[in-house]
Amino acid sequence: MNIIIYLLYIINYYLVYLLLKKYKILNYKNIIFLIILSNISFINYYFNNNGLIFLINYLLLIGIGLIVIIDIKEEIIPSFGLILIIISKILLFINNKLFNEIYAFSAFITSLFFGIIIILMMLLLKKELMGIGDLKLYAVLVLSYEIPFFFYLLFISSTIGIINVIILKQKKIPFGPSISIGYLLLELMLI
Repeated sequence: MNIIIYLLYIINYYLVYLLLKKYKILNYKNIIFLIILSNISFINYYFNNNGLIFLINYLLLIGIGLIVIIDIKEEIIPSFGLILIIISKILLFINNKLFNEIYAFSAFITSLFFGIIIILMMLLLKKELMGIGDLKLYAVLVLSYEIPFFFYLLFISSTIGIINVIILKQKKIPFGPSISIGYLLLELMLI
């Protein structure tokens, strides 16, 4: 099992390298940021000695890290980051043996509910509140939670976004980092 984890780790780092190179944001700050995130997963692995938990945390943190870096630089949410998060959520379902019809239906309803609420807000306010990438990121992050989690995430990430607007004094900022930080804060609160 350890060999498989290390091979996946190396393959994923190579894919991350190619992605950072593609967006021309391959620099030491971004690499150090991603190494720190991935080593959090290794620390968790050594304490729990559970390869699947390591893989879930690793994919989730690398996906979020890529989204933060690329959204700040390019103002897009990369599909590769979303795919890593989706894979981690599926592995979480499998690990917790939560993948039954009721839980899958609840996760689907939560994501659908979120999309409807955001689209209604954009129609009522007649302006774009966030991009499609941000909507996809929200939908992927709330996939394994109930509806109240969506409201908590929306509130915390919006608060972080407002603080960023005030501090940076810009009218338009990338919202992906605010969503990601809000999600990580909620995850820490749930531990």
